[in-house]
Amino acid sequence: MDGFSSRGGWIEVITGGMFSGKSEELIRRIRRAEIARQRAQIFKPAIDDRFELKRVISRDNRGMDAIAVANSTDLRANIVFGVKVVGIDEGGVLRGVRVVSDPRGDTQNRGEAYLLRNFLTARFGRDGWACESLPPEDSETPVDGIFVKERCRKELAGGIAAALTTRHLRKAGQAQFDPRTGRETAGQFESAVRFELMQGR
Repeated sequence: MDGFSSRGGWIEVITGGMFSGKSEELIRRIRRAEIARQRAQIFKPAIDDRFELKRVISRDNRGMDAIAVANSTDLRANIVFGVKVVGIDEGGVLRGVRVVSDPRGDTQNRGEAYLLRNFLTARFGRDGWACESLPPEDSETPVDGIFVKERCRKELAGGIAAALTTRHLRKAGQAQFDPRTGRETAGQFESAVRFELMQGR
């Protein structure tokens, strides 16, 4: 940039749901600035390697060369003198996400909750998971012949770690919320999955 101007500048934010055309609109605005002979640069997070690391690509396959940066300090260091317009794609990349099955579901849904593990391991690749099956503690017994008490972890691309905890068991005297009555019911089982994606851990 030209340095700090007394006239200042402004920020335009493009928002919308998934597949709503945010990247396409960003590319359109940067191209419009270039047509107006304004020097422009476009940046994207280094974590976003879904298509090409050094290009911003929209869902309709329009693209522009971009600079991949790790953080805002990296971005500022890469801004070239004389640039009037700076575009940043996907600035809100999450550093973590957690998914937990609902223990208040009905008996059938809770009974099948542990099967979510199979979907998640397939979604993020079946190979490369480091899993530990934990032994039953006192009073922990199988549910319909199935006992699952497992912790798994996998390192993904971009410094992301996936953690998956699965439990399918019954404890003596265990209480469980019954959505039909709104009360706790003794002797119920636990069937749950906890999945986390964490950046830089």
